[in-house]
Amino acid sequence: MKYIFQLGNHPNLSRAEIEHVFLTLGLMISDLTIKKTYALVTTDSTLDIETIMNRLGGTLAIAEAVAKVEDTVQTVADYLDAHVTDKIFFSLHADNAKKLGIEVKKELKSRGRSVRYIEAGNTATILHNNLIKRKGDLILIDGTLFVTRAIQPIEAFGERDFGRPSRDSKSGMLPPKLAQIMINLSGAGDNDVLLDPFCGSGTILMEASLMGFKHIIGADLSEQAISDTRKNIDWLANTNTQSAIRNPGNIALHTKDVRHLTEKSIKTKVNAIVTEPFMGKPIKGTEPRHEIEMQARDLASLYTASFETFKKIIVPGGSIVFIIPQFMIKDEWITVNCLNSITNLGFTQTELLPGKKSLLYHRKNQHVGRMIYRFEA
Repeated sequence: MKYIFQLGNHPNLSRAEIEHVFLTLGLMISDLTIKKTYALVTTDSTLDIETIMNRLGGTLAIAEAVAKVEDTVQTVADYLDAHVTDKIFFSLHADNAKKLGIEVKKELKSRGRSVRYIEAGNTATILHNNLIKRKGDLILIDGTLFVTRAIQPIEAFGERDFGRPSRDSKSGMLPPKLAQIMINLSGAGDNDVLLDPFCGSGTILMEASLMGFKHIIGADLSEQAISDTRKNIDWLANTNTQSAIRNPGNIALHTKDVRHLTEKSIKTKVNAIVTEPFMGKPIKGTEPRHEIEMQARDLASLYTASFETFKKIIVPGGSIVFIIPQFMIKDEWITVNCLNSITNLGFTQTELLPGKKSLLYHRKNQHVGRMIYRFEA
C-alpha cells in the first residue's frame, strides 16, 4: 500500500517521528521517499490511518493511494464520480492545480454532476470544508492519485496548548505537538515507565497520558510547577473538551530536584526519560556574549548532573530524549557543551535519522533553538 504523509514545519523531525512510530508499532516500511513537503511511504500492510494520525505530532495529514494516473482530468473525475454520491466538493494539490481543478470541474458538470472546486490551502481549509468526510482532498504526485484520509487534530492541539488552566509562558512552553514527537522518538511502549524530571506544567505527561501510557512519573523542583501540572491533568481528565481522556494513566508527581531523584524516591526504575530541561533565563538576543556563555556553562553542569541521576534510575537499554538549547546572539549560535560528559557516563547517542544524531526545532526570529537528542543507557 502507498501513502503520503504531509510533513510539518520541521520535516526532518516529522520524518524521524514517522519512522520511530512505525518501528514501535511493529509496522514495516518497504520504501520511504521525500517529495517536496511529503513523505511517500510504501508498506506491506494496510494502515489504520486514523490511529496513526492521532499518534503523530509532526504530520499534518495522511493520504492513501487510490488510482494510477493515465489521463489526469479523466482519472480525477472518474474517482470523484464513482466515490461521491452527493454534491462533489474537492480540492487538488498538484502542479498547475487550479487549471486542472477547473478542467475536472467542467468534466464533472458535463456528466451532470453538481460540483464545487475549492483551491487547496492548508489543513484548516480541509477541516473547514469537511473534505475528509467528502473524500474530496486529492493529491497528484508521481503518477498516482491520493485522497486524504486524516488530518492533524489541530483544534485539540490548540485546546491543550492554550485552553489548559495553568500555563507558564514566561518560562517558555513546550508545544504539545513537540512533546508528542519527543515521546514517539523515545520508542517507549505504553506499558513502559516514562519519566519527565523537568515536568513544568505537565505537557509531556499530558501527551503521554493521551497516548495511552499507563505508568507516568513527573518531577520538578518547583512546587508551583507541580501544582500547575495537577490542575492541567485534572482538566484533561474531567472537562468536556476534544482533548479529554476518561481514564488517565497512573501519573505520580514529585516535588524534587532532578539531582536528588532516586529509585527509592520514585519507587521504580524507568524505561524512558523524555524531557525539556530548564533552559536558563529567557533571552532577548541583546545580552552580552559573556553572559550567555556563562549561562551555557551552568546549564552544561546541570545537564551532566542530570544524566548522573539518570544512570542510577533507568533500566539498561532504556532511552532518553533530551533537549539541549542553543542561543542565538548576533546571528551566531552559542551551544551548551555537555555531550562528551554525557557519553563519558556510559550513554550512547543514537541516530534520529541516518547520519543525524540531533535535530533542531527552531522558529524564525526566536533566540533559543531546541536541539533534540536521543540517548540509550
